[in-house]
Amino acid sequence: MKLEQQNKYSLQEVCSMTGVNRRKLRYYIDRGLIDRPEGPKGNGAFYTEKHVDQLLETRQWKDAGLSLERIQGIVKGVVKNQKGSGLTLPPLKSKKTGDVDIWNRVYISDGIELNINTHQSGLRIEEINNLVKVITEYFQNNKIQKTHT
Repeated sequence: MKLEQQNKYSLQEVCSMTGVNRRKLRYYIDRGLIDRPEGPKGNGAFYTEKHVDQLLETRQWKDAGLSLERIQGIVKGVVKNQKGSGLTLPPLKSKKTGDVDIWNRVYISDGIELNINTHQSGLRIEEINNLVKVITEYFQNNKIQKTHT
C-alpha cells in the first residue's frame, strides 16, 4: 500500500490560507474544535489538510451563526439531526467584494490548470489527488497535439 505524501503547513501558512488569525486558531485548538498540530511541539509542529478542513468547517458554522459550544457539539458528534445522522454544513454565505476564497490551483499541462475550491466543492484532499491523477494520466496517455494557426 502506497502512502500519500501529506502537505505540511506552518501556523502562519494555515492562518494565511484560512483568514483566521493565530490567536483564534490557538483558541479553537484549546476548545477542541481543531486538532492539535502534529509533530514535536514548538518550531517542529505542523498542520495538515485535515486541520485546514476542520478550521474552514468551524468558520462556516460560525458564519452561519452557531455558538462555539454548538459547533463543539457538532464536531464531537454530540449534535445529531432529526434523522439521527450528522448535520450537513450550512449553505455558504453569499460573497461580497473583498471576501477571500481559498483555491487549489493544479498545473496539468501548458495552458491547462485545474482550480478547485475545496471548501465549496466538498472534496477531501485524497479525492482531489485522485482527480488530478486521472486528468494527468489522460493528458499523458493522449498527448494532445498543439496546433499553431
